[in-house]
Amino acid sequence: MKLNSLGRTNIQVSELAFGTLVISPLQANIPKKEAQYLLEYAFEKGINFFDTGHLYDNYPFFSSIPTAMKTKWLFLLNHINQHLKG
Repeated sequence: MKLNSLGRTNIQVSELAFGTLVISPLQANIPKKEAQYLLEYAFEKGINFFDTGHLYDNYPFFSSIPTAMKTKWLFLLNHINQHLKG
């Protein structure tokens, strides 16, 4: 997997990201154990960039993944401000 520098930092980010919405209850709603397997498999293949957000309701998928592995991941967290007037 090709890695790219993140701006002017020493952080290396995989060229591909794993968009976690597709495994969330909002879409595929796959079992927790299967989701954790997919996340770990992606990491083993070189992906360290994971796109997630509170709305996706998929944080439990990350709970059983070893901390040593998660410290090498980069997360893009999406947040929707529910107090927007419109």
